Amino acid sequence: MYVGQMREINQTPGAIRITIQGERLDGRMDRTVYLPKSQIQIRRRKTADGGFNIYIPDWLISKNKINWYRIQEIEPILPRR
Repeated sequence: MYVGQMREINQTPGAIRITIQGERLDGRMDRTVYLPKSQIQIRRRKTADGGFNIYIPDWLISKNKINWYRIQEIEPILPRR
């Protein structure tokens, strides 16, 4: 299970949109991935800064070939950097 923090959720009616940073610094190799809401858990944090905790299963990360540490919108909690 991958766990991260998000300040704001970019979403469609059935999915969460995330951006995976590519190898190039100019952003040409960045890609957008849509994660289905039915497969992930989103919980609002009860802290002053707000935001959300997001829980993504391992198989969803590997199926979409996502580098967990290159996701632009999610700050990783588990596994740590």
